[in-house]
Amino acid sequence: MHKVVDKSFVERCFNNGPSEMSLDQSAQQLRSDAYKEFCGLSTPTINDENWRFTDLSTIYKKKFSPAKKNQDDNRIARRFFRDDTGHRLVFINGVFCKDSSIVSDKPKGAFYIGTLQESFKFYDRIVKQKLGQISKKNNDFFVCLNTSNLNEGAVVHLGENASIEKPVHIIWVSTGENFCSNPRLLVNLEKNSSASIVEEFVSFGASENLTNTVSEISVGEYARLSHGRVQREDVKSFNIGTYGVQLFRGAHYKKCSVDTGSRISRLNVNIEQVGKDVTCELDGLSILDKNQLCDLHSKILHKEANGNSRQVYKTIVGGAGKAVFNGQIHVTRDGHLTDASQSNKNLLLTQKGRVDTKPQLEIFADEVKCSHGATVGRLDDEEMFYLQARGISKDMAQKILVYGFAAEIIQRLDIASLSRELINQILEQTESENIL
Repeated sequence: MHKVVDKSFVERCFNNGPSEMSLDQSAQQLRSDAYKEFCGLSTPTINDENWRFTDLSTIYKKKFSPAKKNQDDNRIARRFFRDDTGHRLVFINGVFCKDSSIVSDKPKGAFYIGTLQESFKFYDRIVKQKLGQISKKNNDFFVCLNTSNLNEGAVVHLGENASIEKPVHIIWVSTGENFCSNPRLLVNLEKNSSASIVEEFVSFGASENLTNTVSEISVGEYARLSHGRVQREDVKSFNIGTYGVQLFRGAHYKKCSVDTGSRISRLNVNIEQVGKDVTCELDGLSILDKNQLCDLHSKILHKEANGNSRQVYKTIVGGAGKAVFNGQIHVTRDGHLTDASQSNKNLLLTQKGRVDTKPQLEIFADEVKCSHGATVGRLDDEEMFYLQARGISKDMAQKILVYGFAAEIIQRLDIASLSRELINQILEQTESENIL
């Protein structure tokens, strides 16, 4: 049976109700409505189809408290700065770290990169039109939890024909213990604009925290957005992310996700084609060890003609890790001439690792080209033999094959220094595994 959220859980997450931080009246109403809806919802369990491979009971038992500002914010933030980025937004436990951020210096210029609160001063109409309308509540437990705590958030807005050369680096830092933070991201690209955004979820002295993210992304006509997401929080933490994306005529959206952290991580990605001739690329990689669980649910909704989508999602499972993939491509009656492909490849390094995969196609239009497939296996014996026969040690042969498997995805991140760091981390993490 489902269990309605109990009073103690509400108090732990909200500290006697939704936050009263000053926001625009429409945002306050959005927050209040979500809070009321959340209090009447049932907690997702393994009895729900969308959660049947992911047991969240551990999260519900934790005594989380609202995240607090850290006195050493600037010192902590500097640990994650990168030289090959442009603008930077830093949030520590969900609280904006102004002194460590590089925001747009002309809020009413070609683009705006800053906080949700400030955005209402300059782009009131746009923010009201998008906020809470792309990743809608729809009785979603974690979206309602996030929206109920709507406070500080990140906003990236590009006007018509605007472009940003260097990637925007958004750093979400988790510190302390048993804190619950609810990061919010709103991205809006107008016609013919282009940008690159890379989010990085990290921990510093943190343990068993819950990070619950909601992002809303609108890519306008013929606009281009490259979006990276790297989640490498402490392996005792929990990370839930929900991403809603709308693609208008001629838009090009490229997303690359890499997960190496958290005890339990869940990523929900929902892409909606609302105009013709769009292109969508979804790439993902999860590296699991010990008892980590990573769950990706994606849905690409082709509602108009000439939509193109490509999805490649890979996992490397070591220890007693568990990977879950549920990818859906849905083509409506108006989605003629859709070209969509989906591939899920899983590499098992141990006997205790597990993969549950479910690629799906739902097609209601004619003249479409759609394909999907999933594979689960271990390192290829012939490839291992080939390398060892040429004097390469077993450990080095494993490194080479694991690198080849992972690098295809990681190298698509737009921050080169971050890609190099992740490759080294993966090789160190998989080096000690006992091959089947």
